[in-house]
Amino acid sequence: MFVCQPNSVIDNNNNNNNSENEQDDKNNYSKFLTSSQLSAYITSISNNQNGKLLIIDCGLPLRYNERRIKESFLLNINDKLSRKRLLNRGLKNFLDQNHLNRLNQSEIVILYDDSTSSSSSSCSNSKIQPQLSSTIKCIFDEIKRYDINKTIYILQSSFDEFYQYYPTLCYVSSINISSDDHELPSPTIDIDSYDMSEILPGLYLGNAHDAKDKNLLEKNQIKSIVNISKTIPCYYEQDKLFNYLQLICNDSCQENILQYFDKTLEYIHKNLLLNQNILVHCQGGVSRSPSFIIAYLMKYHSKTFDQAYSIVKDKRKIINPNLSFLAQLTRYEQMIRTITQ
Repeated sequence: MFVCQPNSVIDNNNNNNNSENEQDDKNNYSKFLTSSQLSAYITSISNNQNGKLLIIDCGLPLRYNERRIKESFLLNINDKLSRKRLLNRGLKNFLDQNHLNRLNQSEIVILYDDSTSSSSSSCSNSKIQPQLSSTIKCIFDEIKRYDINKTIYILQSSFDEFYQYYPTLCYVSSINISSDDHELPSPTIDIDSYDMSEILPGLYLGNAHDAKDKNLLEKNQIKSIVNISKTIPCYYEQDKLFNYLQLICNDSCQENILQYFDKTLEYIHKNLLLNQNILVHCQGGVSRSPSFIIAYLMKYHSKTFDQAYSIVKDKRKIINPNLSFLAQLTRYEQMIRTITQ
């Protein structure tokens, strides 16, 4: 039970100039929850074994993979294109079947993200204007359009504030991903001499030095090489010793690697199906090439991002994709789920 009642909030995105009765007016409202109220709500629901509560994370994919409220799922529409796709398709054709089933079975929906905040921390019952992100506004509208009878609450603080006070109610990934723009491995590690890594039977991950070492390639029966760089030569292309696929790609937060995934992952998969060993490399085998291996495991081995990242990290300790690549990988995970639903 709440210590105080949730604050009523008008949602200006659901204006109805033709409200004819109290129910119409009620449907134009959402309610803010404080962190303590949400904590009490989750505990109460858990104790009663009641599955009629659904929590949706509307924040950023990278943070979601590191930390999130337990049992919440990510609805990532943090860019205009994704919001437009949701508006055109509707929740029924946007969510995967598992998430849609959870929504159908839930009477109460709670939304939270990384930016929502309220200037008032008191338990006031007065109506206040919400400071909501475009993402939460869009999701709120779409849930109401899908089922007008859903009761929707919004966490009035950011997720980080909730996590600060209620860490036991949150999932924390065991994967250590730096929040810096791009933290390279320890300078005591010689990346150039780091051994080539076999991630799956026949699938190798390495660096520019490995791609140049003909004896190493022949020893490991490499037949094809994926060169993910702008400057590293395809050393033996003229000799036709190996088959090459080169992606003109920098290790930069401005680089769009999503555009290369489908073609490259299919190329890798076809080679492995033919029992032809393949090397995927960039300059150091740290950021670009591991990102493609992670994507391959998600698409062709049905791994989640967390699972794929852990597999590659376990095989090659030095991997550290830049934050943009990590965000694109989590977006790709969602795209795969949408396609396969």
